Amino acid sequence: MPVAVVALGSVAGLSLGHVEGGSMTPHLEDGDVALVRRVDPASLRVGDVVIFGRDGQTIVHRIVERSAQADGTLVFTTKGDANPVADAPVPASQVNAKLVLAVPMLGGAFDSAIGFWRQWQAGVLVVAALVVAGVWRLREAP
Repeated sequence: MPVAVVALGSVAGLSLGHVEGGSMTPHLEDGDVALVRRVDPASLRVGDVVIFGRDGQTIVHRIVERSAQADGTLVFTTKGDANPVADAPVPASQVNAKLVLAVPMLGGAFDSAIGFWRQWQAGVLVVAALVVAGVWRLREAP
């Protein structure tokens, strides 16, 4: 199963997300928090851990080969550290970012914080709707 980074936010080209899956074990584990940075694919080298999209999934795997197709298009062959075989080549245009830092086991805390934030936002919307409804009724009262 590929490792996915679920984005939690983005600032100055850096994005924070949590890791889902085990294909990069032991380097990345399910539940780790990953800090990734957008990069020029031409700067990437064998050994870099990159983030790319394939079949609607966000995948985090290590570059094991860098090559060019017959038309000169840069492609990367990637592989999850725990996977027995490499992935199909990935065109450089599909590589979104490079892993900068991984912090073990903080993904659950971030998920909880985001869940709390969403609940708080929903609560604020409900209170705002009630206040607007109450003000509207006061305006219509004789």
